[in-house]
Amino acid sequence: MNFSSDPNQLILVHVTSDDQKRLELIANRLVSDRWVACAQIMGQLQSTYWWQGQLCHASEFLLIVKTTVAHWSGLQSIILELHNYEVPEIVAVPVFHCSDRYRQWWLEQLRPLTDGEPTSVTDQ
Repeated sequence: MNFSSDPNQLILVHVTSDDQKRLELIANRLVSDRWVACAQIMGQLQSTYWWQGQLCHASEFLLIVKTTVAHWSGLQSIILELHNYEVPEIVAVPVFHCSDRYRQWWLEQLRPLTDGEPTSVTDQ
């Protein structure tokens, strides 16, 4: 995945699951460990997709988390560890515009990264 070279680039990350409690667990871990500034769970959604050669329809929930490019690898690792799907949707979307005050709040909520912590997908 190619990200902006700016580690403070704001991104929204989408994660879906058929298990709302699982998404709540993931959201709580990401927020409490400060990999994300905020987590929101929406649902129920109706998803249509191909899986193992079959057309599938499922009721799912959508987790949206607010973070930065620098925090991508850490949050992705946690999602992969806790998610109930074999191939979970973990999709990042850049935020191009945001109010200055909200951006400041967003960045202040995130953990400072230490030396040795992965800060991008290329570090994994």
